[in-house]
Parts: sequence; C-alpha cells; structure tokens
Amino acid sequence: MNGVEARAFLQELYDAVCEPNAARDVTDDYFTEDFVHVTNGAIFSRTEFDDHLSALRSDLKRCRFEFTTVLAEDDRLADVHLFHATWADGHETTTKFIGVYTLLGKKISRFEEVSFLLEGQASDQDIPTRR
Repeated sequence: MNGVEARAFLQELYDAVCEPNAARDVTDDYFTEDFVHVTNGAIFSRTEFDDHLSALRSDLKRCRFEFTTVLAEDDRLADVHLFHATWADGHETTTKFIGVYTLLGKKISRFEEVSFLLEGQASDQDIPTRR
C-alpha cells in the first residue's frame, strides 16, 4: 500500500467506524478478531475497542477527520490526524492523534496511538479511552 492508498484506507475506516449511526459490527471490515489497541499506554482488546467506539458513537452528533500526515511501508501505516467532533450536547472538541497501524492482509491487527486534546472541555481528555 502506498501513501495515497493508505490515506484513502484510513479516511474510509474512520468515516465508517465513527459514523454515529454505524452498526457495532462495522469494525469487522477493518480489524482482525485478535486486534489490539494501545492508546496513551492503555491496552484494549478488540471487544473493548468495539465498546469504546459504541460509547463514542452514542454521544457523537457529527465528526470529521483531517489527516495531516500518512506514511506507508510494508505492513505498517503511520499517521497524524485531527478528530473534530460535535457532541450530542452541542459542545465541540478537537483532538490530535499520532498512530502506527500494523496490517495483517487488508485488516488492522494492532494500533498504537498517543493523543492530546487541543480544544474542548476537561472531561474530553478521555476521548481515546471512553467506555
């Protein structure tokens, strides 16, 4: 996968899994069954990751992703992106994510990321780990 393909893949993935009305099993298209998510030092299984996405979607009114950097090499992708969100209560946040993805075939088997809140409420610090 080259950089252009990686950017398109990540855009499709994030748009699909963060769509507020997405079905819980949408992640089946993008993540392996034994997927591991490491975010800000916390480690989550695929089931825990699906719980996280469900919790986010239940509070999310709309969002968009702005990819500033995407790199691809062999079975690894790396990116820097901004997550712009409007929540059900009307407040807005922007969170910056830096991530490295390991692919197994055409699905992600491991995702390691760090993040920090750029704009939003103090309670939004938990966006990467919200359950």
